[in-house]
Amino acid sequence: MPVDEQLEDVTDIACECCGFMTVYSSGFVYLEDEDDMPEMEYVARWTDGKGDHGVALLVYMEGLGKYASVMFDFEDHAFTVLNSADNDWGDVDASELLERDEVLGSDGVDFLLRGLDEIWRCDKSLRKFAEMVMIDTGGGE
Repeated sequence: MPVDEQLEDVTDIACECCGFMTVYSSGFVYLEDEDDMPEMEYVARWTDGKGDHGVALLVYMEGLGKYASVMFDFEDHAFTVLNSADNDWGDVDASELLERDEVLGSDGVDFLLRGLDEIWRCDKSLRKFAEMVMIDTGGGE
């Protein structure tokens, strides 16, 4: 399976705008057809029951030695690579985050997108949340 050591944490951290709880899922993802590619560590974060907030993902890109910050929007059904200032990752220093242009202009962008696809398909907690949101928005029909 392409996602290992997956952990889920439903926190007591309330969203500032709606008060719903924040959920984190984390683990390691690897591409089964890429033996020479390293695993990517990731964290996914969403607001429980609130698909309109999207899903924030933080993915460590070993080849670049920093994290890429990505957002998934359920309305657009799309991933967007963010700049370091566009999302608060708490203890992760801004110097550890890649800027959008650094990610998109790198050879690792294909690896990142393939990794995001594996995370989306194989992280059980994230998958359960996404399926619930898709049903609630009519996207599962």
